[in-house]
Amino acid sequence: MPKQEPIILPPKYYLDYFNYVLEFVERQYDHILDKPEYLFYQAFRDLSEQAQCLYLRFSNRRGLYFRMNKIAYDEIPNATDAKEELAHQGFIRINQSLEPDQFQLFTKSELVELFDFLLPSQPKTEILSELTETEIPIIHELEETVEVLKNEEVDFIKMLFFGNRYVQFTEFVIRYVGNVKIDSLDESKFKPWFTSREEALSVMHLSQLKKMIAELQSLDLPVEDYIADMPWET
Repeated sequence: MPKQEPIILPPKYYLDYFNYVLEFVERQYDHILDKPEYLFYQAFRDLSEQAQCLYLRFSNRRGLYFRMNKIAYDEIPNATDAKEELAHQGFIRINQSLEPDQFQLFTKSELVELFDFLLPSQPKTEILSELTETEIPIIHELEETVEVLKNEEVDFIKMLFFGNRYVQFTEFVIRYVGNVKIDSLDESKFKPWFTSREEALSVMHLSQLKKMIAELQSLDLPVEDYIADMPWET
């Protein structure tokens, strides 16, 4: 069996593909898109190319929080300017969130070194449970923590294109597109998943509920402790 040639993608393939998705969704779902999506379209297109790339790099990774000093991409030579532009335009927030999830960005040894009430013998799960929002400013004094915004708009656009909001753009491109040029794709194979905005929003809401329930179940809480507080209605 001949050896399969490795897939070689251009440095900014994810930006080209995201722009393709935006254009496709804009054409196929004009009857569904509304003010939130159009505002996102305009704001994203007004960004410089470097800022667009950095936002997509954030958006395509798992999680909402990132350590800026861990971000380095060859195709974004001036990430600092791109970061400042994204913050100014409302695509990210820097050192503003007090969400304890940010502690997960740090290794166990880093956290033990930062907070003297923690012990090296403690498992990281136990360490994370001891840290609260009151310790977040200590982290922010040392380095920049980025919180990614406009996630609902991206998830909604992703859902309109893929039929769900869980597909990662980069994974899809590498797995299904590979070396195929975007302009050679047969759009007739892409069919609209939704006929109305109400239908799309309902599916989006159910998807969010599913994620919330899964997260709560992972905490091993009794069902009656959280089921009544779920936002069943939009």
